[in-house]
Amino acid sequence: MQTRVTITLSPQLHRSAKRVARAQQTTLSGLIASLLTKTVERPNHGASVVDSMIGCAGLREPAHGVDPLFDHLRSKYLTVDPSVQP
Repeated sequence: MQTRVTITLSPQLHRSAKRVARAQQTTLSGLIASLLTKTVERPNHGASVVDSMIGCAGLREPAHGVDPLFDHLRSKYLTVDPSVQP
């Protein structure tokens, strides 16, 4: 059984949220429930924005020797596991 909840939104936010919900083929209630579920159930709930973004991006792989900054940062921060074959 679901519980009805009343929220207050500015008219502009309400229009924008309805537009997003329509684009995702759901209702405004479904959109809000989805966002709340993701927020409540994420493993790092309560972590800072920076902490929650750790691991969400990858490094691009340019050709070796083409990007000196990339090569320097790669050698400084990335360790190579000899047991893993590229």
